[in-house]
Amino acid sequence: MRFLSISPVIPYERIGHAGGKTYNYYIKRLAAEPGIEVSILGFSRKSDLHLYDLEEYQIPHTILLSSGSMDINVTRVLVDAMGKISTYGALFSTYKKTEIMKHLAKLSASNASPDVIELEWTDFALLATVIYRTYPKVKLIASEHDVSFLGAERKYLQASGYKQKRLKSHYMKLKKAELSALNCCSVVMPHSYKDKALLVQHGIDSDRIHVLTPYFHDMRYIVRTEINHDILFWGAMYRPENYEAAIWFVENVMPLLVDKDVRFIVAGNRPPAKLIHSQSEKVIVTGFVEDETPYFAHSMCFVSPLLTGAGIKVKVIEALSAGIPILTNDIGIEGIPAENGVSYFRCIDPVDYATIICKLLSGEIDLKKLLENQHEVIERNFNLEQSVKDYVDMVKRTGNGF
Repeated sequence: MRFLSISPVIPYERIGHAGGKTYNYYIKRLAAEPGIEVSILGFSRKSDLHLYDLEEYQIPHTILLSSGSMDINVTRVLVDAMGKISTYGALFSTYKKTEIMKHLAKLSASNASPDVIELEWTDFALLATVIYRTYPKVKLIASEHDVSFLGAERKYLQASGYKQKRLKSHYMKLKKAELSALNCCSVVMPHSYKDKALLVQHGIDSDRIHVLTPYFHDMRYIVRTEINHDILFWGAMYRPENYEAAIWFVENVMPLLVDKDVRFIVAGNRPPAKLIHSQSEKVIVTGFVEDETPYFAHSMCFVSPLLTGAGIKVKVIEALSAGIPILTNDIGIEGIPAENGVSYFRCIDPVDYATIICKLLSGEIDLKKLLENQHEVIERNFNLEQSVKDYVDMVKRTGNGF
C-alpha cells in the first residue's frame, strides 16, 4: 500500500509544538510497519532544513520550500494574493495548493499515485475537495488536530463592530468549506471524543470518524517534592491563544494576589514583546526552556486561562500526567474527561483562580488524592500505545477498501 502524508510541516524528533509532536510520533510508527510504503510531502522554511531526520528513518520525502529565497518569497506572495482575489479570500494558500497538485500530477503520470493520502491539520484537510474531485479513487484521511470552525466562531463572538462582521464572515465560509472537505474523506480523525461529537452534530458520519490520542509527554514518573509557590503556565508563547491568556492572567488575576507569596511563571518559546514587558518580581517570562519537567515537578499549580482556541489541549493532558493541580476553564479542559474538583479546578473568572490558589497556599486541598484522580484520567483515556495500534489498523483497513 502506498501512503502519502501531506503536511504543512516536516516531522522531526525535536519539533516544538504539540501538533507536530503528535504527527511525528504517529507517522514514524506507521512508516515502521511492513507492507505500508509511507512517503511525506511537506513544506519548510529554508532555514529549518538542517533540523530534519527523515533520512535516518528511511522515510521517502519531498520538501517544498515555503520561504527562504527571493524567488520563492516573491512567487508565494504573488500567487497567494492572486488566489485571494480570484476566490474572494482564499482559505488555503494558493501557492501551496498549486505545488501539491503539481506533485500529485507527477505521481499519477508515473503510475505511482498513492492508495491513501493523509492530510495533516485542518487547513490542509481543506484540499480534500479538490483532491477527491481530481483523484476519486484515492482514499483520503483528514487529521483534524482541532475543529477549526469552532475556534473561528469563538473569535468572532468575542469581537465587536466591523471586526466581528469580518470574523463572522470568515467563520461561516470556513465552516462550510471544512465540513464539505471532510465529507470527501474516507476517514476523519479528530483528536478528542468531544470533537467527534461536534462533527457528528454537523453531519459527519460517525462510522467514518477515528479518534486519535494526541502525543503527550507522559510525566507520571515525576515525584513532586520541594513544592514552591510558583503558578506555572506552559505553552508555545508565539501562539496568540497562549500569550493572550498569559497577559489576561497577569492583568486580572495577579492583582488579586498582590499580598501573597506567589510568582507567575510563563514558560515557552518566543514570547511577544508585550508579555516580556509585563515582567516584574512576581511575573517571570522564561522564554524557551530545554526541559519543562522541573517546572511541573516543583510549581504549586498549573493554569491555562485560555480565551480562544479549539481542540484538545495537550499541555493540560501533560499537567494531568505530572500530578500538578490544574486551574483552567471550559476551553482549557475541552475534550478531556476530567471532573471539576476531583482531577482539576474549573475557573471562570479571576476570583475563581485566586480562590483556588489561596486554598493551595493554605493546604486546604488534598494533593495526594488529586494526583491519584489525575493519573486515573490518564490511564483510562490516553493510552498512546493502544492508539497507535488502532491507527495503523485503521490505515490498513482504509487502504484495503474495508
